[in-house]
Amino acid sequence: MNPGFRDSLHLSDLPEDICRLVFEVLAELDQQSGRSCALLSRKVNAWIEPILYRTVIIEHAKQLWNLCRIVHHIDQGKSTKRPDFFGTHVKTIVVVNDDCLRGEDVRPILKPCRNVEILTLWHGLWAGDNRESPEIYDFYDLP
Repeated sequence: MNPGFRDSLHLSDLPEDICRLVFEVLAELDQQSGRSCALLSRKVNAWIEPILYRTVIIEHAKQLWNLCRIVHHIDQGKSTKRPDFFGTHVKTIVVVNDDCLRGEDVRPILKPCRNVEILTLWHGLWAGDNRESPEIYDFYDLP
């Protein structure tokens, strides 16, 4: 590519719908790059944050803790996310085997995610207890 052409082309020169599409596709293809791009501006964040939260994968207790903190901040009105953010955008939750996680640890995340279509809980979630967690059943009964 000609260096003069590269220096003269700016993202702001693109029509907004094309620019949005570029960021949305990037977030779909590479979550790490999507998270980085979400920091560019509030507008870009608003475009791609719903994509980044469409599938939530929790592999470690620290990830669950961070997610619980976000939910708590939303509940307290201390977040820029709307109160229905998780209910609107989270469609899949995957909790991967981590002996530090228990069923009751996951419940604060499940409650605000009212439109989850796929919920996957891998073996080992309840630290050796092979019974299903009653908290998960309560999730199905939430209004």
